[in-house]
Amino acid sequence: MKRLSAAFAVLLTGGVLAGCTAITMDPVTIEPSYKVSDLWWAGKDDGLPLSVNGAPYGLSSEEAAASFADHMRVPGYAPQVEIRPRTSADERGGWGVVLAFDTPESTAASEVCGMTRGHDLESVSAADGQSRRIFAAYCRGGSRVTSTRVSLPEGIEGPDDPQLHRSLQDISRALFPRNNPNLDDRDNQGNDWNS
Repeated sequence: MKRLSAAFAVLLTGGVLAGCTAITMDPVTIEPSYKVSDLWWAGKDDGLPLSVNGAPYGLSSEEAAASFADHMRVPGYAPQVEIRPRTSADERGGWGVVLAFDTPESTAASEVCGMTRGHDLESVSAADGQSRRIFAAYCRGGSRVTSTRVSLPEGIEGPDDPQLHRSLQDISRALFPRNNPNLDDRDNQGNDWNS
């Protein structure tokens, strides 16, 4: 029963978050490999590198990563994760966060996480009146650890729009949950941020 209630809490949190900023978020996929304690290891040197696919709001991928990284930090939310733009010095295939803008619906998590290995994805233009879509993933070694698909609210005017900043924080909350509902109590030792 505890596993069911934890999974329900994750889904409810996604719904509440989506209601705050008018984003639409799919349920978060959380792999059994997700451990909150690993976040410290993943970002211990200088934070998790962020890769952005596409050219959102007229920015290059590099400019978007630089603009969005600071806005993904959620004040007062634990676990805290430092996110920074990916550089050429980062280990390919290591830990990372990917925001893939406006990819085809058929895009798989393995393709999105392939960006941590330097692979680019196809982007499709959003149709007039259609909101921008993001496939967001927290990856390790080119494999998904957590992921979700998000539709941003309409009316975001550019990278400095507060609605976009709130949406990026909602994505962080989704990608870095406080515990993993896939693990039962005996396996969850040290995995729950509040334990």
